[in-house]
Amino acid sequence: MPYGHAWTEIELEILKLYPVLSKEDLLAKLPRRTWVSIKSKARVRLGLRKIIWTALENLPRLPLEDWQAAWLACAIDGEGSISLQIAKHQTSRGQTSRGWNYVPRIDLYNNNVQFLLFARQLMPYNKRPIRATAILRPQRQHKNYTIATRAMPVIYAVLKRIKPFLIIKSRHADLILEFLEIQNDILCQKGLRAFAEYSERQNQIYKELRVLNDRRLP
Repeated sequence: MPYGHAWTEIELEILKLYPVLSKEDLLAKLPRRTWVSIKSKARVRLGLRKIIWTALENLPRLPLEDWQAAWLACAIDGEGSISLQIAKHQTSRGQTSRGWNYVPRIDLYNNNVQFLLFARQLMPYNKRPIRATAILRPQRQHKNYTIATRAMPVIYAVLKRIKPFLIIKSRHADLILEFLEIQNDILCQKGLRAFAEYSERQNQIYKELRVLNDRRLP
């Protein structure tokens, strides 16, 4: 392809998915472009970034067919979790004065690797490895596998797309979406300093999600 070849309208529409699609997915969708040219066009010309405080209202709709969104919602309803956890370790965003951050998560569990590989394909920019854990039961042992994502734009895009199809965890999704929208407003105003503080409503959301995810019988 000659240097300086003009970007087509179709390519520019695909490029709008830059904040939420992985490098591999973008290269597959833009076979005539190199990764350097994709990053340059997205960042310099369109102002897009693969960062946690990408304005959520500017994220494109997750490119899933209705049946794919329904499948993923069913998988998370039955074999997954939507939660808000506390991370006390050092993160790439830096240690806060408080020593911890709230971390939204989507986890999916199954004893079939192919099931989780398909689920991971439906969640953009989620290339975290599938992890195996041993499950001990009387007279037999088997492995269970897990995938998880903690990236705010990914979680937001996934939950917004599958929310109409969720049943069991519909309330969980509502709370996480509300939490992310509050955090997004703070991040867009204050940048990294936003992780030094959380609103009272965000603290309430954390407590409500803990109750929803408590599996102990009353």
